[in-house]
Amino acid sequence: MIEKTFPLIQSDKELENEFKQFLKGREIFKFVKDTIENSQARPQLDWLGANTSAS
Repeated sequence: MIEKTFPLIQSDKELENEFKQFLKGREIFKFVKDTIENSQARPQLDWLGANTSAS
C-alpha cells in the first residue's frame, strides 16, 4: 500500500507541502509507512484481546 500512497503524495505538490508542514521536518515516507503498518496491526491486536482502551 505504501508503494501506491507515497507516489500519490509526491505527485501532488500542494498535498506534499501540507504533509511537510504537518510533519515539521519528519520524513513523509516513514510517517505514511508507520501509519499504514500501525493501522493494519490494530485489528489483529484487537482480535487477540490486546485492546487496552477503557470501556
